[in-house]
This record gives sequence, structure tokens and C-alpha cells, in this order.
Amino acid sequence: MKIGLLNGSPKGEHSVTLHYIKFIEKKFKDAEFKCFNIGKDIKKIEKDERYLKSIVNELRDTDGIIWSFPVYYCMATYSVKRFIELLTEKELTGYLKDKYVTTFTTSVHYFDHTAHRYMHGVCEDMEMKYLDGYSADMEDLFDEEQRRQMLNFAGNFFSYIKEKLPVEKKFYPLTFDYPVYTPGKVEENPKTEPYRIALITDAQEEDVSLKNMTEVFCKSIPCQVDIININEIDIKGSCIGCIRCGYENICFYKDDFRKVMEEKIRTAHGLVFASKMKDRYFSSRWKMFMERCFYNGHCPIMQGKYFGYIVSGPLRQNANLRELVDSSSQTWGLTSMSHVVTDEYQDPGFITSLLTNMANQALWVMEKKVEKPYMFQGEGGHKLFRDLIYNLKFVFAADDRYYTSNGLYDFPQNDREKQELNAKMLEMMKNPLFRQGFYMNPEPHMVEEYKKLLKNLK
Repeated sequence: MKIGLLNGSPKGEHSVTLHYIKFIEKKFKDAEFKCFNIGKDIKKIEKDERYLKSIVNELRDTDGIIWSFPVYYCMATYSVKRFIELLTEKELTGYLKDKYVTTFTTSVHYFDHTAHRYMHGVCEDMEMKYLDGYSADMEDLFDEEQRRQMLNFAGNFFSYIKEKLPVEKKFYPLTFDYPVYTPGKVEENPKTEPYRIALITDAQEEDVSLKNMTEVFCKSIPCQVDIININEIDIKGSCIGCIRCGYENICFYKDDFRKVMEEKIRTAHGLVFASKMKDRYFSSRWKMFMERCFYNGHCPIMQGKYFGYIVSGPLRQNANLRELVDSSSQTWGLTSMSHVVTDEYQDPGFITSLLTNMANQALWVMEKKVEKPYMFQGEGGHKLFRDLIYNLKFVFAADDRYYTSNGLYDFPQNDREKQELNAKMLEMMKNPLFRQGFYMNPEPHMVEEYKKLLKNLK
């Protein structure tokens, strides 16, 4: 049984994720693995079409394929995304039709589900037979029970290949049958308000709808908008996971990315992302941009800014990307109200009204400093990163300094008052009579303090 391994880690042979696959390879002697380091070689693959085709030809001769990569910014790595784009652009997806395929990732389990859903969707779009993947923690390989579960996963995948078992599909193909958005005349508002928005886009010349939507938004809002097209920035590459930025938040690349981030984006009062869907995400260039933001570590440095999305494409058909769009504000530490506008309407006048309203709402949020609390994505992410940084202070020293100075090490055991109350109540609950009385009619006691507060408020 021949298995093609597409290693999407930029570290190549030094990939942590790859060593998980090597463990599986060691245990299944009847599986012959052929590894393609698409993460490390993506620039060569881009430039040399013959090399790309040689990879595809070898994959065509395999019985199954495994995508292997670390989860970067809630998604597959830039290299995996770009490789998928190249397969489509060069019309090579047909060679992989009906191949059994799955995904193996490593992460701290922050939005790993969206990375796996993306891979599931694009593999089905390529008419491959996708089996649910495996998401491992970074240290699972050192745990005997976790190793056993990995072998169960691999054994099940191999049995599907050997027995040619049927595979259920999860996603419908994406369709987009809306006209190019062409707005009527839109008057430009004078830029009188003392705020500034950074509008980050990857619009190409042919992205007419996206460019028109962006123009309407910029005209409608009465404050300065700096348009930052990431295609025009000198970005030498995507994140390579070297963690050299961990101590001082300085990336090893010598290009314009950090300057743009520090001078244009972090200093703005609001952020608007404007992008066109490409397969089930945005462009690989967009993914490169997002990955490079990691030089800021896990710090919620964008907190308090307005945040909005302008999207061209069938976003409402793509629940996974919609979740990423809706959650990205909390991923970035943004807690203000946010808005999303797409071109999924037949009536251009309605799209214009949505963009105008988005501009009005953005101004209101910036004026009133409107914020909303974290929901699960933000709160869960905070706790994951808090614990990670606390245990890896020597790696993420800059994060540690930020978390310490901003009181983000909010472990429950640090709240002495609550811990003392808990200890006291636990002792009292050991008494059967007290416990019976406590549970007899608890509802009024639950709201007692709330009633007092509301009564005393003016």
C-alpha cells in the first residue's frame, strides 16, 4: 500500500507534525510512505511546473494521501493553501480524483476544527474521498494512550483504502451566480472626523465587485481610510515557525511587513478587511499576510478597534469561512462591534445600503468606544494561550511580559477571596442538614445580590 504524504510544514524534515507521521509509518510495515515537502519547497513548486507535475504524477500512483501540517492562524499553512491553488490553476486536480485522503495536524487545539473543515471541503471539491482527520496536541506523541489513538486513526484510514469502503460527502460544491456589483452614484462624505481606518485588501485588477464595494465604503465614511493592498507590500515569505520573534516580537524577515503593521495598522482606530474568496478561503497571499502577524505572538494588541469585513464570493454557503470571519475579531483581540458585507445579492442598491450602514456603524463604534465581551472563541482562546505562555515563558518572553503587565494571568486559583469562600462552603456542605437547606429553594438566593444592585442603581 503506497501512501503519499504532503508535508505542509515550512520546517520540512524538522517538522514536529512529520514525526507523528513517522511514528505511524514505523508501526504499519505494510504502508510505504512517500514524503513531499511542499511546505519547504513551495517556492520551487511555484516556479517549476515540471516539478509540480512530477509530484502529482507520483501521487497518482499512490493508494491514499495524507496532508500533514501544523495549524497556523486557524487554517492550513500558507504552503498547503498555495499548493491547492496551483493544483487548480494548472488543472491537475483530476489526477487525484477518487483518491482516499485525510489530514493530520498538530496544534494547541485553537481553531484546529476550521483547518480540518477547510481541508475536508477542498478535497471534496477535488472529488477525493476524504476521511475525517486527526488533530494532535503538540506533546501527544509522548503519551501512550494518545499514541494508541493515533494508530487507531491510521489503521481505520488504511482499512478504508484496502477494502475500498464508501465515503460520505459532507459539503455541497460552492456556487456563485450573482452579478458583478455595480453601484450607482455615491456621494463622498467630507473627511471631517478625527479617526482613521486601515483597510487591508488583496484585490486584484479583475476583482471588480470587491473594488467597487471598497470604494463605496471609503466614500461613505467621514474619516480617513488608508488602503493597504497586501499585493503591493514587500512580504518576502510566510511564517516559518522559527519562533525567533518570541523574545522581542521581531520577525527574522527583512521586509516591509512589520513597518506597515506598526505604522499603518496598529495605529488605526479601526480595521476593515476586504477580500475575495478563493476556493473555501481567501487567497494564499492573504494567508501569508495573516501568518506574518504572528510576530506579535499571542497578545491581543488590536483590542478596542472597530473591525469589519467586505467579502466578494459565496460566504453564506461556506459556514466554515463564515465562522473564521465572525471569529477573527476575537482572534485578533478585537472586542468592538464588527460587521460583514458581501456581494451575495441581486440588487446592487441593497449592497450599497449595507456598505453605507457599515460606514455609519463604524463611526458610531469609534465615537462611543463600543465594546462587547468575548464569546467562546475569544474566552477559550485566551485561556489556551494563557496556559501555553505561562508554561513556555522562555520561548514567548514578549508574550509573558505583556500578559504579566496587563493582568492576563487570571488563573482562578489566584482569586484568594473566591478560594476562601469555596473552602468555607465546601466544609459547610459536608453537613447533611445544611446541604438539604441549601438545595431546598436555591433560586431566590441566586438573584439576591442582583436585586440589591438594581435597587441601589440610580
